[in-house]
This record gives sequence, structure tokens and C-alpha cells, in this order.
Amino acid sequence: MKSLQSRLHFGLAISLFILTALMWWLVNTSISHISKQMMLTRMEHDGQALLSSLQQSPEGKSSLKDLQVGHIYQQVYSGHYYLIASDELQLRSHSLWDQSLLQPQVKTGESVVQNIEGPDGQYLLQWTSRFKRFDKNITITVAEDTNALLSALHTFNLYFALAAIAIFASLLLIQGLIVRRSLRSLSTIKRELLALSTGEIKSLTKQVPSEIHPLVDEINRLLQQLAKQLKRSRNSTGNLAHSLKHPLNLLMQLAESEEIKLPQQYVMNYV
Repeated sequence: MKSLQSRLHFGLAISLFILTALMWWLVNTSISHISKQMMLTRMEHDGQALLSSLQQSPEGKSSLKDLQVGHIYQQVYSGHYYLIASDELQLRSHSLWDQSLLQPQVKTGESVVQNIEGPDGQYLLQWTSRFKRFDKNITITVAEDTNALLSALHTFNLYFALAAIAIFASLLLIQGLIVRRSLRSLSTIKRELLALSTGEIKSLTKQVPSEIHPLVDEINRLLQQLAKQLKRSRNSTGNLAHSLKHPLNLLMQLAESEEIKLPQQYVMNYV
């Protein structure tokens, strides 16, 4: 790849591809992280609401009073589930129907986040935390189906990838125009070099980008040196011709003089 324009195109194309891919990865990662954090925040709020809804009877039995987390937990396989467990109690959301959730071991005041397989082929994001209430250790697990989120993220990634490809192609086109416009000054120098060879101009123009100024200045300096050397050569040739003119005239005169002509017999013998 000897062409400067090809090298610039290739280098800029690689740079744009890397930057576009990095931008796509950053956006995809950021959207996924933000969506997951929003789901976890909602599940944590629902877990706190479930904890607040717990009540204890005079006999010491725990139950749920008016639920504060919405009716979505009452719909079978709705994708929103909870499980409340203690030493003598286990309460499940109606949405689990005949299924259950596996609760991990967790310390009081700590939370555990897991991705698990749920009922009806759902892929769940599960939040589990342990609390102390009524002098009992109560573990609350809230889970939510992520299939809809994953599908939305997949659609977003697809459209974003298409947009990134379109932006990448547009940037390649724009960079091509910029590179050709930037290298147009080199074409001007090429034409001027041809004009120098025919003697139409004596030096290169300085109306070029600053990066090419040193090259143009060096070429003009060399042209000036060549012109000076040519001038000295012409002067030396003129002086030499002037110096030889008088001796040549004398030789011509001697050659035509009658005094130095050889006798005819010597000329005949020589012939």
C-alpha cells in the first residue's frame, strides 16, 4: 500500500471502526446495567413493602395484611413473584401457582442477586434479603421475568447496530472527501513540477498546507542553487570562448599565411 491516500483511508477506517464498535459496546453495556438496576430497585421496594405488610397475631403467627405491592403478584405466571420464609412460615405469591423459588442462604441485612430459571420457561432476575422482625429471621425473595427486557434490549441493539453501520458508512464517505480535498495541494505541486520541467515557471508556489512548506522551501532552495550553478557554468563557458577566440584567430591567420606553406613537391610526396 504505497499510496498516501490509501494509507490515510485505511488508517482512518480502522480507527472509525474501533470507535464505532466501542461506542456500541458502551451503549449496550450502559443500557443493560441501567435496566437491571431499575428492576432491582423495583424489586427491593416490593420486598420492603412485603416486609411492612407482615403482621403477627396474638398467638405469634405471622401473616400478610393488605398487600402493598400490586395485583400483578396475583396473576398466574405473570412474571412477578415473591416468597417469604421464616422458621415457621412460608408465604408465596399466587402468581407462582404450583411452583416455588429457591432461596439462597443470606445473612441478616445482606442481599443476594441471582439469575435463575423460573416457571413457564421464564428467565428470572431474583433479589433475596434477610430481615429481623417480630424477633424472627425472615427471608424475602422477589423475582421478575427478564424475557421482555432482553427482547427489548435485543431490538434496541439491532436498531442501534444498523444506525452505527449507517453512521460508519457516512463517516467513511466524509473522510474520503476530506482526504481528497486535503491532498489536492499535492496535485497542484505535481502540475507545477511539470511546468518547471518545461521552463514555464521558476519556482513552486507557497500556497500549500503548512505541513508541505518545508518540502516546497527545500525544492525552491535547490532550484536557486541549480540556477546559480548554471549561471556560473555559462559565465565560465563564455569566458573560455572569449579566451580561445584570439588564439584561434592567430591560428587561422597563420594557416592562411604564404610563409608557412610547404613546397608543392612535399605535398605531392606526402600524398
